[in-house]
Amino acid sequence: MLRSLVGSEMCIRDSLLNHSSYCPPKTSGNGVTFINLLKSNIGAGFLAMPYAFYNIGIVGGCLLVPIIVAVAVAGMRLLVSVKARLRDSEFRTKSDAELTYPAIAKTLLGQWGMVVVTASLFVSQLGSCGAYLIFWGNTFDSVASVPRWGCILIAAAAVLPV
Repeated sequence: MLRSLVGSEMCIRDSLLNHSSYCPPKTSGNGVTFINLLKSNIGAGFLAMPYAFYNIGIVGGCLLVPIIVAVAVAGMRLLVSVKARLRDSEFRTKSDAELTYPAIAKTLLGQWGMVVVTASLFVSQLGSCGAYLIFWGNTFDSVASVPRWGCILIAAAAVLPV
């Protein structure tokens, strides 16, 4: 029974792929990938940049931003090279999806490395979500007659089920 269902699903998929109106998805080039990466990383960091410059000053900000960018790029390149080495060595049969941050940490640092990396990812994502909620609360505090903390709670209640 299961084999016939899988076989019929394959026939449907093949007929859809061979249909005259089917247009295969285009692969994204370097430009599109760069724009997607830029859009996904601007978020909360972009909103916090003026405040950071306000605190450190224009000279300090202009000196430190390139240093921070260089360290971030070096970290990304190191992570990609480690992932490639792991994939090409004993993890040859594993797909790229299985070599996640926690999986790489577990391979290189053991169980505690995986726990630390997972906790770091959780705290990082929680901080980004908190920054967005505070931004939302500050924005709608001036529009609505609800206090700032109320706007943040309303935003959290709206986003939490999602």
